[in-house]
Amino acid sequence: MSKHKKSIITLLLGGAGDKFILFAQGILLVPIYLDTIGVEVYGYWLATGGILAWLGAFDMRMAVVINQKISALLGRGEEHKVARTFSSGLGAFGLILMPLIPIALVSFTPLANFLGLPDDLRSDFYLAYVYSAFGLMLSFVTSALAALPKGLLMPTFPVVIHFLCGLVQIVAVVYFLYSGFGVIAIGFAVFLRFLLSAIINLYYSISLCFKSEYGSGDWFPSFALIREYTSVMPPMFFSRLTTGLVSKIEPTIILRYLGPELAAAYSITKSAATVLTGLVNSVTASVFPSFATVCGGFDRERIEEAFF
Repeated sequence: MSKHKKSIITLLLGGAGDKFILFAQGILLVPIYLDTIGVEVYGYWLATGGILAWLGAFDMRMAVVINQKISALLGRGEEHKVARTFSSGLGAFGLILMPLIPIALVSFTPLANFLGLPDDLRSDFYLAYVYSAFGLMLSFVTSALAALPKGLLMPTFPVVIHFLCGLVQIVAVVYFLYSGFGVIAIGFAVFLRFLLSAIINLYYSISLCFKSEYGSGDWFPSFALIREYTSVMPPMFFSRLTTGLVSKIEPTIILRYLGPELAAAYSITKSAATVLTGLVNSVTASVFPSFATVCGGFDRERIEEAFF
C-alpha cells in the first residue's frame, strides 16, 4: 500500500472515530446529562457553548494551512525546510490565540445577561465556560501540532491520540457529573481532553523536528514565512466566523425566546444530522495532505493516483 493510500485510509478512520466521539457526546450521553444536571441547565449550557463556539473563528483553519505547506515541501523533496515552516506556522498561530482567552473571559457576563441565566447558576457556568475556553484554545494548539505528522503523511499517531483523548473526555465527564460537579464537569472534561492531547502531540512534533532530514538545525521561525501565514488570516477568519454563526446560533436564539428545554430538544435532534454531515466532510479532509504532496511535486500521474 502506498504512503498516500495509507494516509488517506488512516485519516478516514480517524474521522469516523471522531464522529463516534461526537455521537457519544451529543446523543449517548444525553440521558446522563438530563439525569445529573436536568434539562433546563443542559439547555442553558448548549446555548452558552454555542456562543463559545464562535470563538472557533480564531482557528482560521491554520492547521490545514500548515499541513498543506508541509505536504507541498514533501512533494518537492524539500524536507529540510519542514522544521522552519512548521515553527513559523506555530508562531503565526500564537499571534492568533493571544486575544482568545481575554475575549472569552469578558464575554461571559453579557452572554449570561442576554440568555437570562439565573443568578444561582452563574458561578458554576462561569467556571465551566472558562474551562471550555481554555480547552478550545488547546484544541487549536493540538490541531496545529498534529499538522506536522499529517503533512508528512504520518497521521497514525495524532489520529490515535485524538481518539483516545476523546474517550478520556467521555469517561471524565461521566465521572465528574455523578460526583456532583454539575455543569463544571462538562467544561473541565473538554479542558482535560485537549490538555492531554496537546502535551502528547507537542512531544511527538518536537521529536520529528529534531530529525536531521526535516531541518533540525534550521528550526527558528522565519518572519517572511510568518507574514505569508498571516496573509491568509483575514479571509479565513471571516469564513470561520460566518460558518460558526450560522451553525451555532440556533440554540442561543431558541433559548432566548422559547426557553432552555426547547433549546436542548433542538440540539439533541440536530446532533444526528451533524454527525452524518461530519462523516462526509471527513472524506474530503482525508485527501488534503496527499493532494498537497503530489501537487507540490507537479507530478500528473501521482495527482491522478491520489485523486482516484
